[in-house]
Amino acid sequence: MTSPPPLAGKIRAERSAGARAKRTLDVALSALLLIAFLPLMALIGLAVAVSSAGPVTYRQVGDGMGQRSFDMRKFRTMYELPQLINVLRGDMSLAGLWQVSGRSGTTTDEAIRLDLQYIDHWSLRLDPLILLRTLPAVLRTSNAR
Repeated sequence: MTSPPPLAGKIRAERSAGARAKRTLDVALSALLLIAFLPLMALIGLAVAVSSAGPVTYRQVGDGMGQRSFDMRKFRTMYELPQLINVLRGDMSLAGLWQVSGRSGTTTDEAIRLDLQYIDHWSLRLDPLILLRTLPAVLRTSNAR
């Protein structure tokens, strides 16, 4: 049995460091956004509770890394809010190419292609670029899920 070439170890170390940096960015930003959005989320929850019967949130099963399923709680509204608690828990990331590239207007195959493209080309520079495009994409009501 041969040992992996030194380059393979370097690539693994860089990916590991990149993964830690990405996770740190996700945790820091989602915590700040959760604190900032807390009053708005409380108002939305109150508005949903007052305007209709039933629970304020609903549960949706999401697909995470490694084909791992996780529970997402969402407000029963027509518009999406960032799933910041799921980001803090490590179930999902703030940044994803699909979220700014058509969202539900894409086919399943296209969404998978975008996810794979994101994974193949991920860098610490790419996430902030995607995050800058995320707010306008979320505020547009077309193609929201």
